[in-house]
Amino acid sequence: MTTPFTVRASGPTVAGRTLRARLTAPGLSESDAKPVTLLPDGVGGLVAELTAAEGTWVLEVEADRPYWVCHGVVTVAEV
Repeated sequence: MTTPFTVRASGPTVAGRTLRARLTAPGLSESDAKPVTLLPDGVGGLVAELTAAEGTWVLEVEADRPYWVCHGVVTVAEV
């Protein structure tokens, strides 16, 4: 079963930029996961909905102009 969750980016550095998020299982190639573009949330930030099965995932958020990447570990658990 997959669980939906929200990825949100906010702050002065996100305005006018394209951000994409992707989830990969640890140890797998990032090229296997399709990125999701974050969209305006109406209050100055960007947001995307992702889904994942229970487990530990690597979340990558990539931005353009200038290029920037942030990686984090996410644990998905059904409540």
